[in-house]
Amino acid sequence: PISEIKTYLEKIRIHGKLVSGYRQTIKAIETGHAKLIFLASDCNENNYKALINAIAKKANVAVCTKFQRKELGELSGQFRMRGDITKQRMGKVHPASTVAITEFSPKFNEEDKNAFNALLQ
Repeated sequence: PISEIKTYLEKIRIHGKLVSGYRQTIKAIETGHAKLIFLASDCNENNYKALINAIAKKANVAVCTKFQRKELGELSGQFRMRGDITKQRMGKVHPASTVAITEFSPKFNEEDKNAFNALLQ
């Protein structure tokens, strides 16, 4: 299911419904736009993790810690493309400690919901 989740998150990112970074994630939570928060499992800033978890809990938003910073950076589009236009490949990925989904796709069906629920377990 992780690969399916990554595919779905990429679709959400392409449609502009994914925000990343500390400020944007907190803003999405506080304004009520955040539907799901991803907090990197390898985030080593305890104050950062505590703040995100506390704000998310207060807003009743689920927090998933199944991905590492590099994966979240890739999922949120924080990378450079390398190579010429015909043979582009992903270059350096900029890690992200938090990513928030601000809106699920209308095509978010029951199977997707089950996959996300499994991810949160």
